[in-house]
Amino acid sequence: MVNTQIKICGLKDIETLRFCESLNVNAIGLVFHPASARNIDIGTARQLIAAAAPYTRIVGLVMDRPSEDVHEILAQLPLDALQFHGTESAAYCEQFSFPYYKAVSASSMGELDRIVQTFASAKGLLIDSNAPGAMGGSGHTLDWQKFSESPHAQSMILAGGLTPGNVAAAIEQVRPAAVDVSSGVEQSKGIKSMDKIAAFVQSVREADAAHHG
Repeated sequence: MVNTQIKICGLKDIETLRFCESLNVNAIGLVFHPASARNIDIGTARQLIAAAAPYTRIVGLVMDRPSEDVHEILAQLPLDALQFHGTESAAYCEQFSFPYYKAVSASSMGELDRIVQTFASAKGLLIDSNAPGAMGGSGHTLDWQKFSESPHAQSMILAGGLTPGNVAAAIEQVRPAAVDVSSGVEQSKGIKSMDKIAAFVQSVREADAAHHG
């Protein structure tokens, strides 16, 4: 039985990290984007990574940063992967020789097919509701039904307005490899809610159980 992987994005404190791990969340996202309410500095990131269990994947989110900034982040932090949220090209993403995910916005299956080919070197594509250049975490809901027959589902990370109330339906329609949530589990902008995280994880597990019967 293959379970949908879960990534909680925009963590800023150890308490929330440990709560996520208690629920067997697979990955957490650390945001390195000064304009974001979820932005953290290198020192905070280092503390979070040191506190994380070995099995928790740590993904660093950046958006249209100068390449030297990204090199500096990689030099200082033992991340498992990068996630690019801006208008970065495949060549830009590949220059770091480091595992990466690319956040993309696709309005049709044909457009998604082209994006998959362009970013063939990515570990996966995060399908978001935002236009390229938007950080995500806006809460805007993606029209998941467009991708319900996607042959790329198992390389897709579904995002875009996911909440405890709608994630099960999104999983049922798309069957993605993973789901990614940020604003959908917050009590206020940039502040995570333990109750919403728990409800989100439960909804994902229930959707998986219903699928596998």
